[in-house]
Amino acid sequence: MSLGPFQVAPDGRLHPREPAVRPVVRYGWRGHSCAAELTDDALRLVSVVGRIPSTAERGRDRAATVQALVALRERMPPGVELRVLPDHRVVLRRQARRPDGAIQLVTEMTRFALAMDPALDELVAAGA
Repeated sequence: MSLGPFQVAPDGRLHPREPAVRPVVRYGWRGHSCAAELTDDALRLVSVVGRIPSTAERGRDRAATVQALVALRERMPPGVELRVLPDHRVVLRRQARRPDGAIQLVTEMTRFALAMDPALDELVAAGA
C-alpha cells in the first residue's frame, strides 16, 4: 500500500518510493498546510499558521498580534517551536524521533495537528 511518498510494508514499515528523494507527506489541518519530512535521523513537522499584519493594513492591530505571539511562544508544548519568518509568516515546527512505521508517522502528524489547535485559536483571535 502507498502512503504519500512511501510504500508501506505488510509489517507497517515505511520505505521511500524514490530513495533518492527525501520523503515529505503533505496534509492539511483546519485550512493550514502541514508537512511531515523524514530526514536520515528525525521527523520534521512544519506548518505556516498565520502572518503578522503589515503596518500598511488599516484596521489590523499589529502590536496586539505581536503580543499574542510572545505570550503564545511561552505556552507552546515541549518540542514545538513558534517562529516568525522574515516575511512575517508565523510557523510552528516540531522535530520528533524518526518513525519506524506508518502508525508512528500518522501518530506524530496527529500530535502536531493537535498541538496546533490552541495556537490557531489564539492567532485568529489576535488577528494573525
